[in-house]
Amino acid sequence: MTDHFSTIADTLGIVLAVPTLYAAVKYLTKERRREKQLIRTITNSNGYTNAALAISIGGPSIRVDVETFLRNNPDLKSVTGGIKFHEFHYVHSISEEKPALQIEEIMIQIRMIENHLKEQGVQRVHLFYAGPTIVATMIGAELANRFHILCYQRPRASADIKENYVCWGLMQQN
Repeated sequence: MTDHFSTIADTLGIVLAVPTLYAAVKYLTKERRREKQLIRTITNSNGYTNAALAISIGGPSIRVDVETFLRNNPDLKSVTGGIKFHEFHYVHSISEEKPALQIEEIMIQIRMIENHLKEQGVQRVHLFYAGPTIVATMIGAELANRFHILCYQRPRASADIKENYVCWGLMQQN
């Protein structure tokens, strides 16, 4: 008797799982396609001066990776007027003894870069960041007040240079 119910439950589970899995895959691919189209539209819209800002804190510089990504990404290669590249590399790790002083030092440098970008007429910043999360939120909050920010993240397991950064989308402005 129990074997009969087990067979029915297994069959019912498979019958219900297949359409659910199909719908989930279809939804996710549709959302990914829509997101890529939105990013492509934002990236290629006329009237904006673009800059790429690579920020690395407490680790190796990400300059080469970002430049390679910008060179190989078809959406960013076709940006009208090109993309101005800027880098900020803070060699030291954030220490537990005096983190506030180090973070303030970093933010002073970021404000100087921000003013330089504004003087150049930049309106959209493609932000690439490697470092502590708390500093990333402060940098994002600082820059989002003046620019349209597109945030990029690099998945840890990525080996493909062309797709090594993923755009999270447009940061909400304050």
